[in-house]
Amino acid sequence: MNLLTPFLRPNLATFVRPPVPVRKQVKFVLYRLAHGVSCARIHNLYGCGKSTICKYTMIVYRTLGSSEDGLFFQFIYTPSSDRLQSISKKIRDITRLSNIVGAIDGTHIPLSVRPSKRYTPMSHDFYNKKHFHSIVLQAVCDPNRMF
Repeated sequence: MNLLTPFLRPNLATFVRPPVPVRKQVKFVLYRLAHGVSCARIHNLYGCGKSTICKYTMIVYRTLGSSEDGLFFQFIYTPSSDRLQSISKKIRDITRLSNIVGAIDGTHIPLSVRPSKRYTPMSHDFYNKKHFHSIVLQAVCDPNRMF
């Protein structure tokens, strides 16, 4: 949690009430992601209003994924030109295929609770061809098995 704290401290000028603690923000956002439920479904679990859950969900999403100073850009990067050439050469030596810089694969992660059509209008999106509800985790690795 300490890693997220500086990124999830919102601008206090946009809030009427004191901000929700960072631990609580991350808990309910991860719960929403894991269970595929709406803000209306979980607001009572965390003692917050629906709009508060929605607002903090967007703050956490932005922090993790989009802003240049967010966590995404601290831990996920595109290799430099020299590194890409080195990776491509290593893969070419192994496979005899050129211009490849990684291998991609994915797996289905089963959802412990089936998304409700009432609270998640797109619940059919979580139903996969293997006939169970899941989300897909995809990853790209270089020849050294680095993600």
